[in-house]
Formats: sequence, structure tokens, C-alpha cells
Amino acid sequence: MKWIHIRDNIYKCPKCGAKFSINLQKPWKCCPICEQKISGISTHSRTNEEVIRNMPTEELADYLFDRGNCQEYCYGICAYQDECEGDQDEDFCKKQIMKWLKSPVHLTY
Repeated sequence: MKWIHIRDNIYKCPKCGAKFSINLQKPWKCCPICEQKISGISTHSRTNEEVIRNMPTEELADYLFDRGNCQEYCYGICAYQDECEGDQDEDFCKKQIMKWLKSPVHLTY
């Protein structure tokens, strides 16, 4: 088994899924959580989907916010546009995105 690259210098244990910052010059030989023996670093090329799925909520909110702002993107799409005057600051928008990301899914099909 090998460490799975998540992003930057963050790697995940292939057995328990615990994430760690690892120095590539001296990678750990086993996971400190589950004690799984690890033989090296995975060379698997990650997809954009894998990167997005492994983002913490705050980082994903930043990512979504950076893809557009109220003037370009949110109008008609933002779940909180009724609360927004279109001139909210970045922190307000990111908090609303994080609130939406953590809310239950409402399937409509």
C-alpha cells in the first residue's frame, strides 16, 4: 500500500483514510493512526473531481466563490439571493456558500 496524494504535501492513508502532511524526503513507513505499513507514495495522477472531493468545506467555498461573484454569477443561482443586496462582502458570500454546502440535499426530479 502507498500514501495517496490529496493536494500539495497532504497524503491519505489507503486503509483508514487519515490525512497527514508528509515530507517527501522522509515519508513515514506506517500510518500513526491504524499502523498500516506503507511502502511509498502513490504516483496515481489525480483528477479534478478527486481534488474537489477532498477539499475541506472552507476551501471548497473559496473555490466556488472565486469562480464568480454576485455581479457575474450568483444572480438567479445563489440560494441566498433574497438576503443579498448584490453588494455583500466576500465573507458574507463565503459563509452562505458554506451554509449551503452543509445543508441537506433536496432532490427535485
